[in-house]
Amino acid sequence: MAKDPIVEDVRSARQKLFAACNEDLNALLDRFQEQEKLDQERLVSAISPKIHQAPGPGQPRRVGSARPSDD
Repeated sequence: MAKDPIVEDVRSARQKLFAACNEDLNALLDRFQEQEKLDQERLVSAISPKIHQAPGPGQPRRVGSARPSDD
């Protein structure tokens, strides 16, 4: 199987972080949680599920847009 350079970069970064925590999973988790506190504006805290409703009688099905059009 061919090596993917992006996958290799991710694995390398993960190993460096783990090594910086003396290969202690609890220390790594603490580090991640601390980073989450510092980057709150970059985190997604909740995602609303999309509600899909079938079109009523005589209504066309709209495809490709979640917003109603102005037609």
